[in-house]
Amino acid sequence: MCMDVSKLLRTWRQKKPRLLCPVMKQKKSTCYAIAYVRQLEFHLKEHLSIQDFLNQILKSYLLEDGSLNVDSSFVLLPGLRFKAKEITQHKLYFEGCLESQDEYDKFHAILLQKLKKGVLSEIYFPTKNEMAGNTERYGHVMVCTGHNYDRLNRLYYELQEVAGVKVCDQGFVRVYADLVYQFIEMVV
Repeated sequence: MCMDVSKLLRTWRQKKPRLLCPVMKQKKSTCYAIAYVRQLEFHLKEHLSIQDFLNQILKSYLLEDGSLNVDSSFVLLPGLRFKAKEITQHKLYFEGCLESQDEYDKFHAILLQKLKKGVLSEIYFPTKNEMAGNTERYGHVMVCTGHNYDRLNRLYYELQEVAGVKVCDQGFVRVYADLVYQFIEMVV
């Protein structure tokens, strides 16, 4: 028996389809810009231009591939820095101590509560070339679009990928909760 589970997902794909733009295929390392603009669109309830956002970034902060240069030579001055009123780092475990099931459940309950407001979710997804080098410098930013439980009742998060519709589930990737061990909460 086949069943369309897409209607069962707790996702923006069904809840706010007009807000979530189609999956894009990035040609440069601009995943941060795409995810950031998608997040703003959700909060402002209108479509925005990713290109306009990129055009506002000083060229000295951009590398040839479109990614941000955040090396020590381009440290933002305090006057240019965006300041959050409060930053909270949520970690599932500290210094190699494994979590209990209760701690795991509480951590993901907090994250699910925050997801209802919409978040940027950063996960590390290095390429083969990046794996051969220093992977600490590489990150991949995607918009978290929903969450659900699989048939074994395991929690996963759904994210909109920027590698085109031919990857994953028509451009959406699912990351199981046990791969998520920390997130940052900011009050602005």
